[in-house]
Amino acid sequence: LGKNWLINKTGLDYKIARSEQTVFIWNQEKEIKPYNLFEYEWQQKRKSKSARIFISNSGFYSLIVNGKTVYNGPNFGSGKTIYYDSVEIDKYVKTGKNKINIVANYQKEKMHGYQNYPQPFLLVGGWIKDSWRYYNLTVADNWKGGGLKNLKNGQRISADASFQMVANFEKGKWLTELKKVKRLKNIEYRKKKSQLKNLIYEEVDMGEGGGWYDLRKFSGGYVKIDKNGGPACQLKLGWRSKDRDKKYFNQEDEYKLPTGNFSWISLERRGGRYIKMYGDCGDEVKISFRRVKMDWSEPKIIESLTSKDKQIYEMCLQTMRNNVQNQIEDCVERERAMYVGDAREVSRCLMADNKNQNYVKEMIRKVAKSQRKNGAMPAMAPSGDDMLIPGYSLQWLVWLDDYVQKSGDKKLVKEMEDRIREVLKWMRKNEDGLGFMYKQESDNWWNWTDWTVLDERYKYSTGLEIWHYRALRSAQNLFEMTDKKESVVYKDKAEKLREKIREMAFDRSAGMVVDSFEEGKKSTGSVVINGLAGVSGIFDSDTEEQKVIDYFEKTGYFSDSPYSESWIVEWLIKSGRKSLARQIIRQYWGGMIDKGATSVWEIFRPGKEMKQEWSRSHAWGCGPIYLYRMTENRDYDN
Repeated sequence: LGKNWLINKTGLDYKIARSEQTVFIWNQEKEIKPYNLFEYEWQQKRKSKSARIFISNSGFYSLIVNGKTVYNGPNFGSGKTIYYDSVEIDKYVKTGKNKINIVANYQKEKMHGYQNYPQPFLLVGGWIKDSWRYYNLTVADNWKGGGLKNLKNGQRISADASFQMVANFEKGKWLTELKKVKRLKNIEYRKKKSQLKNLIYEEVDMGEGGGWYDLRKFSGGYVKIDKNGGPACQLKLGWRSKDRDKKYFNQEDEYKLPTGNFSWISLERRGGRYIKMYGDCGDEVKISFRRVKMDWSEPKIIESLTSKDKQIYEMCLQTMRNNVQNQIEDCVERERAMYVGDAREVSRCLMADNKNQNYVKEMIRKVAKSQRKNGAMPAMAPSGDDMLIPGYSLQWLVWLDDYVQKSGDKKLVKEMEDRIREVLKWMRKNEDGLGFMYKQESDNWWNWTDWTVLDERYKYSTGLEIWHYRALRSAQNLFEMTDKKESVVYKDKAEKLREKIREMAFDRSAGMVVDSFEEGKKSTGSVVINGLAGVSGIFDSDTEEQKVIDYFEKTGYFSDSPYSESWIVEWLIKSGRKSLARQIIRQYWGGMIDKGATSVWEIFRPGKEMKQEWSRSHAWGCGPIYLYRMTENRDYDN
């Protein structure tokens, strides 16, 4: 009868059944649909003693056990590694007939890491155990699968896609016939259990409703729909950010609900503050909201802060609650990608109380697994995109250095040593005779520093050269733990580059660093680049630095994004202007609150109207979490 029969009928193959073995499966349909249903049925004769499922896929998924939504993915792959979740399902298993359903999405859109995956897949494993029997979830023959028809949300990972979603698994109209799945054997990816805690869900108070629901704060999560009797009806949910009358990234969901009682938790995560409910369903339909977040240790608020400062601090924490998921997400409502610049900034906030270091370490590793063949680190993870932000590749070294300075984790430095060398080799290949990394005219090379418009008319970008210098300094620090001779090499190289930056990018007549330069040519300078220069130690003396600070007092200390505003404020703190730094925090982040923000916006400048659409909960804006601590610490080390 075969080994699989023996495992499932007798439970004798203990090691295989209890191992973390997993398999790749998919349905047999020729036409690939964005949503697919998988099913595992069994008879539980005795009370379950333990039950656990391992799960991942090439899009995102919903795990449903006996009609109850238990967990939502995704857990992204990175490079050639697929991470899978481990979910305990024991409390959902009952005696008698049981059913596990997984709705697995397959993204057709070539965006971020999804274009790495050669074909759709669902990764499953785990077991259900009673007093004498194991049901092994890796036995592909016991799974059935089929495509879900007429569900069109999820063809894109971007939220600016408004398609119909039908909340019904009725066979025939919405569900193709479930057939035995096929086991996939040619997927060339390593499988690794996620080292992170599972995401957690919190019920959010949604107010009284009446067609409009207010989540009180911008939040990311899943909608629960409960229908108490009544005829079939159509329900529409529209998401809004701070304006009730304006669609938010076209996030409009449509549900067709069946006759009678019905309960459903949405397959896709959404983000917003207000939910508009409309359609032809009556009072028998109620909705609620489950916010999703990672279980991390929140940096404690500083009690000496003013009321306004505490509001700003809470807004930054709310942003982190939204964006710190199973990776540090760029933003809640669009692509679920982890950009290196955002991730480094959020990591500084996460480690403000010297906690959450294991989480940060995993994020650094996740990016490293996507390192390119030429040695560059990708702009984001997962990474299937050819686009490169060179400043972000350099910041990976600075990010690793940040973590090691906090944790003293010499083991990670040893683990990453080859990857560090590959980044440094890539840097050398892109340096010219002067030692600068020049801007390249290429579709793959995006020389991005900040959303603020900079004067980058000339060959060399000062922002890129400062990150180049910072990366060499970080290499010096990291090799200090493993190879002191090599540390000295990068110390010398960093000092030479710093002197070269000062020689060619410092405008002595204006008394500041310029945004770009060539031999004999200098552009104008901005507060963004001078702030980056100041926080990176480019200025030679306090007198020189104070003159620049005084100059920008006339033009303002504001940028177009909280990402660069954080380093402007840090520069003021390091220069001894703590009172001014707090004033800027209140004007900048407090200005967002005055405009209705409950989480940090992607772009903002007090007094300037930002016309384009932008993220309303952006990872890189949490700076005040650590900046307030710097203003409190009298012995802050320059």
